[in-house]
Amino acid sequence: MDLAGRIRDYYFGYLTQLPTEKQFHYAARLHAWYQDERATAVLHSLRPQYVPEFPADGVLREALENIVHNAPTTAVNGHELRAPYFTRYPSLRGIELALFRVRHWLAIYDIDARDALFNAVDEDKLTALEKKLLRDADALRMLSTYAINFIYLYERVMLRQDGKDAIKLKRLYKIGKGYNLKDDEELRLCLYFYTHCIIAESNFYEHKLPEFALPTYVKMLKRMQKIITKHYDRISLDNKLEFLVCCRLADFADKLTGRIEDECQQSVSEEGTFLIDRHNAHAKTATKMSFAASEHRNVLYIMSQTPFKPIGQDDEQ
Repeated sequence: MDLAGRIRDYYFGYLTQLPTEKQFHYAARLHAWYQDERATAVLHSLRPQYVPEFPADGVLREALENIVHNAPTTAVNGHELRAPYFTRYPSLRGIELALFRVRHWLAIYDIDARDALFNAVDEDKLTALEKKLLRDADALRMLSTYAINFIYLYERVMLRQDGKDAIKLKRLYKIGKGYNLKDDEELRLCLYFYTHCIIAESNFYEHKLPEFALPTYVKMLKRMQKIITKHYDRISLDNKLEFLVCCRLADFADKLTGRIEDECQQSVSEEGTFLIDRHNAHAKTATKMSFAASEHRNVLYIMSQTPFKPIGQDDEQ
């Protein structure tokens, strides 16, 4: 069995040792990417922890209000860079998490809670937040994934706007060119900015990218390819693997696949069959070396090595 298959089986074998949110993240990605039956079964088993027992509109609204008002105020990466912008947009983190919950309920559990969210957070407030963010290029760059996820989830899921005019993709591409790539954190945020545009466009691996969007997303991938090539040793394995996943989403034949795969083959932990950061600058300071903390990196590796076959795609596509 290849390395990706062995990692996949290892995580499934020890999945219950992970925190619930990491079990869900792992299973949701493989369920969407190619309908892994074990992943689907995990999502079914986790339903009581993510869906109210009686999901009436009022109950869903209360659950979403709780998410909005009790969101964390720190970021996983680049907290010092992002802190001033979280202060400027104090409701963003909670609203983004609530949008994710609506997205998961709809895509995974077939529960439409969009009206419940609009009852929890007024649509005018959401629209005003989006407009303010889109005028604030610095905030978009520093908030990166948080801002991008919010914009795409609001437009594509909540408003059901899937046309080319709903999100100004060319402007996002240009905004992403404003990072100071000499700074390690801004380098990381730049890559996540672009990859999350692509991932969010697929509704987090639920469907292929629309044809009208491909030219801009390929421009993003070409720029990332140049950035990763130039700064290879300064870039985490998570960033590199998310790039490869986006290449699969866009059917983009990049020139870095072999180099990144070689790094993965040499990055298996001595503690189990999973990948850690070992052969780049992040290995010196990495704190995400454990089995649980490595889940994001490893599910990306599995996806990068597996054909993308989202729900509804038949065998001839």
